[in-house]
Amino acid sequence: MTVVIGTAGHIDHGKTALLRALTGIDADRLPEERARGMTIDVGYAHLVLDDGSELDFVDVPGHDRLVGNMLVGAGEIDAALVVVAADDGPRAQTREHLQLLDALTISRGLAVVTKTDVVPSDRVDAAMSEVRALLAATSLAGAPVVAASSLTGDGVGDVREAVISLRDRVVAGGDGAIAERASGSRLAIDRVFSIRGRGTVVTGTLRGAPLERGAVLRVVPDAQDRTVRVREVQVHGHAVDSAGPGRVALALTGDAVAGLCRGLILTTDPMVGASDRLLVAIRSAVALGGERGRRPPETTLPSDRTRFTIHLGTAHVGAAVGRGPRDSFLLDGGEASAILRLDRPIAVAPGDRFAIRLPSPLETLGGGRVLDADPPRGVARRRASAARLGALAAALPGSDVWAAARLDLHGALTEPAALAADVADEVDAAITESAGAVEAARSSDVVRRGAVEVRKRAGGSVAVAERLATARLEAIIRGGGLIRDGDRVRPAGRATSEPPPELTEAMDRLVAILDAVAPPSLSAAAAQAGCPPDGIRALERANRIVRLDDDLAWAFPTYRDLAGRALAMAAIAPLTPAAYRDATGTSRKYVMAILEDLDRRAILRRTPAGHVPGPRAPSARE
Repeated sequence: MTVVIGTAGHIDHGKTALLRALTGIDADRLPEERARGMTIDVGYAHLVLDDGSELDFVDVPGHDRLVGNMLVGAGEIDAALVVVAADDGPRAQTREHLQLLDALTISRGLAVVTKTDVVPSDRVDAAMSEVRALLAATSLAGAPVVAASSLTGDGVGDVREAVISLRDRVVAGGDGAIAERASGSRLAIDRVFSIRGRGTVVTGTLRGAPLERGAVLRVVPDAQDRTVRVREVQVHGHAVDSAGPGRVALALTGDAVAGLCRGLILTTDPMVGASDRLLVAIRSAVALGGERGRRPPETTLPSDRTRFTIHLGTAHVGAAVGRGPRDSFLLDGGEASAILRLDRPIAVAPGDRFAIRLPSPLETLGGGRVLDADPPRGVARRRASAARLGALAAALPGSDVWAAARLDLHGALTEPAALAADVADEVDAAITESAGAVEAARSSDVVRRGAVEVRKRAGGSVAVAERLATARLEAIIRGGGLIRDGDRVRPAGRATSEPPPELTEAMDRLVAILDAVAPPSLSAAAAQAGCPPDGIRALERANRIVRLDDDLAWAFPTYRDLAGRALAMAAIAPLTPAAYRDATGTSRKYVMAILEDLDRRAILRRTPAGHVPGPRAPSARE
């Protein structure tokens, strides 16, 4: 991996000059920046070390009106390089940048006191003491502080050694939550431009898995779920076949390239998705007054319905915080849970860090991390508790522990289909009770009863609830709690009586007679087969015949084929009784009975043009 280090500090404190002294690269790439002598947008430089490894630097503007651009750079860094001029000492933007780095929980860093050539040595020592005191209240507490002059070169070698040591600490500590949970590549776009002969090019900080030329990346968010293909990968101006984590440039092709912009993410990571509603853990901004700072109490967290701007990765968007009784619980470490409702969807994944700022007056409120990018809705919100949210907040995003905590919070999930333990127990009890309420319960009735319990406790659609209840029924059967007889289920301890041989023969004869697309009436068929009412009921329980009314029935295989043909025809075009009659070679009597049965069970749905697949058709159940 290539470590990405971002600068921070007040305007004109020498951030860009220090990078130039370290790397030989002027990070002020815009003509306006060079003309005015100040960084306006994010700039980039890199340092080639003696061992051949490289470091990436992101240079951010220090002007108070350009904090949004600063956050674009700070949102995708591994460590911070805080720059303070010895003659000025810590100033307004020094403190605000430190607040923002703390909000993003940047814990690895280095501070450099610059312009040592213009002040006496005692002033340099005093400035270094002021910087240490400020850092002590933030996530950068204990970071090394060194002094240097970019103009004379004094101390630049010390800065270089300190940067290498910082690189080693970052590598030893991993690449943070994103790398630990990533199951693919992700790149947050910070620049988009065109190059003749190469087309659209984007740059950003690559996270997660290495990225190769030819890779196909999802664009998130994108209303059409489009992708782009990587035509070329460049690192520090050189084309490579594959790039690991760090600063990269990608030449892209595909229908989505025209809409690419700063704030979007290109990814192969399935955990990255678009969302405008986030379950988060937030904490207040550290208060940095004078030379020292302090961590404020939880009471300073934004109140319910406060509006602000959230900065996540290279994106920023308006948002409102929800801290009602169901959303807000105190967590460990001075954090509290909350729901953020965004003005538009952004690309996000669990574990992502963010900062929040008031747009007017400009003020940093704090920061936080995403616990769930698709939090519970509806009935499932009632499951929120301090214990459940605390377990989710304490788990590493993407881990098995996190997945279990998220399932416990939601109560039910569809991907993968699963129920929380307490919900599964209640659903199992409802299924078992329903199966034992009658002599032989229909599987469909038992599943519907279980689905009611799923929706009662975890919400969701009817189709999803029935799928989850079906899975629980199958688990109970596999465990031996229930026994399946055709389309019926019964408790394992309930015995069944076998019919006498003469009745069994009569039942077989009746099934054979009803094995026709246009069977005789049930009464006539039963008389012909010599099958009494008890035999008819036994055949129904065993799902060997399908009885639609008192005097109309089919052998099950025949009815299954007829129903399947109706559904297949309806999937192509609205199915009329006449078309179905012609296709089956029967009469209106049989056709209408079958269509009405399928309509009643929502497998088909009647429309003015004819029957179409209904909500419970096999193709719609997923």
